[in-house]
Amino acid sequence: MFDNCNWESICVKKFSKCTLSVHARHIFARIAFTIGRELARTGHSVLDELGLWSWWKPSSWMRWGLEYSHFALDIPWWSTIVIATVVLRLICFPIPLQMRRLTAIQQKYGPELLEFSERMQKAQREGNNALSMQVVWEQKDFMSKKGINVFKHLPMMVANGAVFMTMFCSLKRLANSKYPGFEQEGFSWFSNLTVGDPYWVLPIYAATTLHWVFRSGIEAGNLATMPKLVKYGMLYGLPLVLLLSANHFTSAVCLYWCTSNSITLLFSLLFRSPRIQQILKLPPPPSKEFQQLPKMKLSAIKKDFQEVRSASAPPSLSTLKKKDLEQFKKAGRGKPLIPGGSSST
Repeated sequence: MFDNCNWESICVKKFSKCTLSVHARHIFARIAFTIGRELARTGHSVLDELGLWSWWKPSSWMRWGLEYSHFALDIPWWSTIVIATVVLRLICFPIPLQMRRLTAIQQKYGPELLEFSERMQKAQREGNNALSMQVVWEQKDFMSKKGINVFKHLPMMVANGAVFMTMFCSLKRLANSKYPGFEQEGFSWFSNLTVGDPYWVLPIYAATTLHWVFRSGIEAGNLATMPKLVKYGMLYGLPLVLLLSANHFTSAVCLYWCTSNSITLLFSLLFRSPRIQQILKLPPPPSKEFQQLPKMKLSAIKKDFQEVRSASAPPSLSTLKKKDLEQFKKAGRGKPLIPGGSSST
């Protein structure tokens, strides 16, 4: 019956775009599931007929894996998405593990790095380019001696982002093309995976967990050593953007996002266990002082923005005269600017 699969594939493609009654949709869902399962058993897939397959795209291979798992395990699509997310995060477990180790190095020398950051900001506010270069030389020399390389975070973040975007694009295309079963095989209140959550539970949960993922430091490193505005942007800006744009995300994508964030937070909790630290040879978690992050206060945010604007704006004539006078008075007392020199140990 399924030796020639063209007719069945065309039916799946045509009917998935039709407007049917609720009863008819449920009937068609079972028919489409049976046809798709038989196609999968005979080595065929409906992805090509729906325009969802390109051999050179990682997202296409991800869709193929999701489709195969869906039929092989005989489970609804929401379960397929959750299980696939768990498997992916377990495969990528070395990424958060390495991020935790790199963050520990920053923790060890956190006070010194914060001091360099404060000195740099002060020099920029004063418009003292020579002092800024001096701080850069000192910081570079210090980080070289202590074996600190901030660029080690970059490959981890890129790899993590690549995996996330591959799964994100795969689910987005499956939902937008109304893959057979996506409209009926959701969970509880979000039974239709091709539309957004009608009660906004998934977007709110995704935005909240994203905030705590950044706060844990397991994805983007520890925020305590970053500029204040970067902290505000990652802790509050990105979750807010996610929440406000939730109507553009389908329930399938939000379900994946929520599951992925939950697993990340679970990793963060596991890394704090002394037993797990001993098994994985992890350093202890960052101290509370080092993990201290800004609270959401409008007055503090306004002050930080004003500092940035004043640092980037050209100084007035009176300000230049005042700074020249201060620098002239300090000229005989200040330390000489020696390239590569370091005043911190």
